[in-house]
Amino acid sequence: MKKTALVTGASRGIGAAIARHLAKMGYSLILTCKSDIRSLNELCDELNRDYKNNTKDHGTFFARAV
Repeated sequence: MKKTALVTGASRGIGAAIARHLAKMGYSLILTCKSDIRSLNELCDELNRDYKNNTKDHGTFFARAV
C-alpha cells in the first residue's frame, strides 16, 4: 500500500524540505500553506516534474490545498 503524507507549511523552509524528502522516498503528498500559494504551486510543479514516475503503481501525485 502506498503511503500518503500531509505536509503543512510546505511553501518554504522546513515544510518544503520535508516535502522534497518524502517525495524522494515515494510518498504521495498533500501540501498546504497559509498564504504563499505561488511558492507552493512552484514546489508542486517541481515535485511532479522530478518524482512523479518514481513508483511502480500510479506515480506520485501532489494536491494543492489551502
